[in-house]
Amino acid sequence: MTHPKTPTLPTYTNDEVASILTRALDRQNEGGRISHDELLETAREIGVTTLEIEASIVVETNLRAARIMREEEHGRHVRAFLQHLAAYTVLGAFGFVIDTKLTGGVWWYWLLLGWGAVVAVHAARTFRASPEDEVKPDPAAVTPSRIEVRGAKMGISARRTRRDDEVG
Repeated sequence: MTHPKTPTLPTYTNDEVASILTRALDRQNEGGRISHDELLETAREIGVTTLEIEASIVVETNLRAARIMREEEHGRHVRAFLQHLAAYTVLGAFGFVIDTKLTGGVWWYWLLLGWGAVVAVHAARTFRASPEDEVKPDPAAVTPSRIEVRGAKMGISARRTRRDDEVG
């Protein structure tokens, strides 16, 4: 008597699960939103506790707030750069006119060259991508590393952090 082999069920990374669930929710809700209670119910169905979901909601809310603050700050930096660029253009043109009318045009390009270098540095600092632009979740929290499908249930295998080792 031979036993049929049980099929190996696939495992998914967090990114894959997030993408799959996002697509499924978009199809089901036509791109809409789900309520907090629906989120908790769905989490319970896949074996995630309410405390884990609530903690994740707090982390997500904090990340969203930090991202909004970062975007507002970047917007202020862009506006300051555009003001600097406008001043460079207007005052450079004014310097050109004054220099060509009074002295025959011997110094205006030095003014624009030096100030242009400062504007270029300002542009580089405003539009560069820096590592601090990315807001990361609290590393002290236990984060799931893989979500595995076992039979009809999903399980989360958590990654232990150094802080967990010190406490436990």
